[in-house]
Amino acid sequence: MNPFKSELFSTTSLTWAVNGMPEVPTQVSSLGIAYDNGIETTTAWVERKEQGLRLVPSRPLGATGQQYGAVNREGIEIGCINLPQETTIWASEIQDRIKFGSSAQQLESLKDLRDERLMKMSADADTTAEYHLVGLISGKVLDADGTTVLWDFFDKFKFDEPDPIEFDFTSGAALGALTQSCDTVIRAMRAALNTNVIEIRGLAGSTFATRFKASSEYRSTFQATDAARLRDRSAYQPWSFGGIEFEEYVSPTDLTPFIAPNDCRFFARGLAINKQQGLLKPFHRRWTPAPTFAAANKPGLERYVNVTIDPRSDPQWIKIEMTSHPILFCTHPRHLIRGVAKLV
Repeated sequence: MNPFKSELFSTTSLTWAVNGMPEVPTQVSSLGIAYDNGIETTTAWVERKEQGLRLVPSRPLGATGQQYGAVNREGIEIGCINLPQETTIWASEIQDRIKFGSSAQQLESLKDLRDERLMKMSADADTTAEYHLVGLISGKVLDADGTTVLWDFFDKFKFDEPDPIEFDFTSGAALGALTQSCDTVIRAMRAALNTNVIEIRGLAGSTFATRFKASSEYRSTFQATDAARLRDRSAYQPWSFGGIEFEEYVSPTDLTPFIAPNDCRFFARGLAINKQQGLLKPFHRRWTPAPTFAAANKPGLERYVNVTIDPRSDPQWIKIEMTSHPILFCTHPRHLIRGVAKLV
């Protein structure tokens, strides 16, 4: 029996297996901020409408009313990216794992080795997906090198990136300065969207979070009424202030921080456009099909697995490829605001 040609390495079964694996717990992913779904194409089209608000002037009865023409519309194409991962399992790798040479034991040992590789690849894919979501709420999604831009939503939708808003954590900061900065964030976000904002979130870098909770304004706000809050707001604990829900963002310890230590990224969980549409999420993630005949013209899956077996009559290796082909976009990038800590 050739264990490499067993159901353990069926492309179909492995694809369903990796999509059913538990996700690595991640902060932005757990917020559920994005609409997730598979599409049948490798590009997504987003319609941009130039439609602002204006006042209607009064005029005498019978006079011509304010004129309205067609709304300017523009279709914006956003393409998918390819995220490939590969691993090769050699027959020699299971040699010392098997005490006795039965087929059942061979399969069990090979299954353990297969699962080890798939779990590692899935964990890295989850971390990459989180990294991209952090980029999504920042307005620019970067590649793994931290410099190559995969999607720039300000550029795509032809908007200027908002200026950063400063939070004064210096010893000479005026009382009320942090409240004023929060007000500035809220006003800027509301002005950019022309609608009600549902739950503004701020994901803070480590230094920003520490200095915020150590500030005299934060401590004096709750000292008299809620001293327990001061005791409980240790590292990583979320806090509410100035109409914003803050939370320290925790990046993987062995990677460059996804959010710079002195920064805070502000975004809306949802937008209240009108009663008919209800709550809208400004963030979207689409899964596109893999470039295979089996996946073509079908709704995309989050991940695909392809298997290649050594073509020799007695195979010595098997290669497992995991791929993902996402599209990410934000339909309202003007509301994505960066806060920066003033420390000196």
